[in-house]
Amino acid sequence: MSWLNRGILSIRVYNSWSRLVTFNSQVRFLSGFVNHTEQDVDYFKKILGTSGVKQEELDGYNTDWLRSVTGKSKLALFPKTSSELSSILAYCNDRLIPIVVQGGNTSLVSGSVPDNDEIILSLTKMNSIDKFNESTGVLQCQSGCILETLESYVNERGYMMPYDLGAKGSCQIGGNVASNAGGIRYIKYGSLHGSILGLEAVLPNGQILDMMSTLRKDNTGYDLKQLFIGSEGTLGVISRVSILCPIKPSTRMVTLLGVPRFNDIIQIMSTVRKTLSPYLSAFEMMDALTVDAVSTNLGLSIPFTSPFYVLFELSLSDDCDQDHITSQLHSLLENLMEQTIVSDGTISTDLSSVNKLWSIRERIAEALLADGFCYKYDVSLEHEHYYDLVEVMRERLRSTSAHRICGYGHIGDNNLHLTVTTLKRDDDAELKSLIEPFVFEYIRDHKGSISAEHGLGMKKRNHIYYSKSPQVVNLMKQIKSMFDPKGILNPKKMLPDN
Repeated sequence: MSWLNRGILSIRVYNSWSRLVTFNSQVRFLSGFVNHTEQDVDYFKKILGTSGVKQEELDGYNTDWLRSVTGKSKLALFPKTSSELSSILAYCNDRLIPIVVQGGNTSLVSGSVPDNDEIILSLTKMNSIDKFNESTGVLQCQSGCILETLESYVNERGYMMPYDLGAKGSCQIGGNVASNAGGIRYIKYGSLHGSILGLEAVLPNGQILDMMSTLRKDNTGYDLKQLFIGSEGTLGVISRVSILCPIKPSTRMVTLLGVPRFNDIIQIMSTVRKTLSPYLSAFEMMDALTVDAVSTNLGLSIPFTSPFYVLFELSLSDDCDQDHITSQLHSLLENLMEQTIVSDGTISTDLSSVNKLWSIRERIAEALLADGFCYKYDVSLEHEHYYDLVEVMRERLRSTSAHRICGYGHIGDNNLHLTVTTLKRDDDAELKSLIEPFVFEYIRDHKGSISAEHGLGMKKRNHIYYSKSPQVVNLMKQIKSMFDPKGILNPKKMLPDN
């Protein structure tokens, strides 16, 4: 019987730093990661050509989007095909060279940058659109395709992508799938677990798993693709995807409202859902400090001032009675204003105006980062506790270096983005100690999730127990050990140290 089956602690020594893996819920320490050599670089150049290997000017690849984490990688690789990707992974697996997988590098939890000096595996050049079925709306493409590019492609054919993100101009679909990105359309189209019909993934040993189904119904055994959706690159590298795209609406009707009190937002949402549910495609909230950042830091024009803002969108098709729906909306809003639930508002169907209204919401992350340094918390909470967290944090941080403590998010699916900014350009240890672990304890005590849509990455992995039981985490570790027994993929991401 092998040591794996007996559950005996085993140590194998190579020549570099140690790593931790689990099997059958037993913790084991193995060592063996090695730094790449020039011989390794020569091998990669044979596979990718000199243009597919980069050894200089890697600061942008080493630094996360929030400028809070910086790795030390001295090598980035740019495969163009699944075959090249397979060769790289098999080689690194044999040599015990760790890898961090990187798409558009828009992760807000430092999920796509090195912890140390891992090789960066960039999927930027895997950006071809393979096929689009105009009768079913199924798109097949490589994982390095930029979301905005795909949106434009399917828009021209009468369809749309089932999710939309503020970072759509740079994020890649492979990273979106690997992190199970949510975004503003979640309320209507749900998560990528439902929209992804199939995918191709390359395992650490180089094996290519072809699960590229284009069918909505396939009930033949375990649905293995679901393991890769939200796995944050820890089980394998997603190389291609098959995604179901909904019909593009002929008209988008966007409403921005000024709301005096947070509880009024809940009543507005309930009323809109009951009256216009079939057409509701987004429902967002922002507080005054959030919108002030967009106005002050980015110079965007805000139609009116208010303690809170609601932005919601109706997606209308040609076959619905748009005049009747418009009349329903106007009647609904007049009633809310009579009850002083809404203080001001604007409605737009003109594309230019629609985009201007959406830019207020979509550029929030950029605006807050312009303050200086950001502490961002992407959480899920029931509505009764949703904004309380923001108010509790304001009181807790009243006499600190915090510049702005604000809340915004996809309230339609209980997702709050709590952000604390400072005017400094780097981490403030004293301030952070007042935020963490308090914020995670609050979320645990109120039955929430510490990560609604951004994942765990490097920043939140050791806080996973605030949302998951030890038994569940141990099972996750076992799955990781089965797919990646040598632990080369995305070390120090998603899974905790112990």
